[in-house]
Amino acid sequence: MLQTLLQMIGNTMQSPQKGLQDALRVAPARSELWWLLALVAVVNVIMSEIASRIVLTHNTDVEMMFTIPALYMAAGVFAGLVVTAICTHFVGRAFGGTGDFDASLGAVIWLQFVLMPLQLAQLIVLIVSPGLGVLIGFAGGLFGVWLYVNFLAVVHGFTSLGLIFAGLLVSVFGILFSLSLVLSIVAVLFGVEIRNA
Repeated sequence: MLQTLLQMIGNTMQSPQKGLQDALRVAPARSELWWLLALVAVVNVIMSEIASRIVLTHNTDVEMMFTIPALYMAAGVFAGLVVTAICTHFVGRAFGGTGDFDASLGAVIWLQFVLMPLQLAQLIVLIVSPGLGVLIGFAGGLFGVWLYVNFLAVVHGFTSLGLIFAGLLVSVFGILFSLSLVLSIVAVLFGVEIRNA
């Protein structure tokens, strides 16, 4: 099972569109997709917490900007991924896409799985060289955008790069706006203090 998963991740890195098509072909039902989304949210928070502690170990002058408990962070990441799936679906449909919500949700989940090896590599490098680790994180972010563009093409049947890029921009603005609302609600409900750096 693990070997098959790693092979699919490797194939997706080499050929994103075919990799996503293979992943969606074996994707579970929507009820199980929600559990997978929760899983990748938790893993993301764990990796972020480890990375933050490593950075703080090397630089004691750095302060954490967000004093948010891990549970709230996981909820926030989960909400962010849900918003990303919703934007992927509805914005894509608005631009003439033909994909359904399950495909959008599956694409968002698979994107997180594919990026996990890069996140793990970043954690390892951060221990030795925080600066190089940051560069790997930046490169991983660009790689993630490239993957997402290809995933949009698969989910909605897009062939025009211009149309995909326009959809990506609208999705990003929608995601950022929605996440700002989520963070504000979390801060109000739980009395979380968000300090300026």
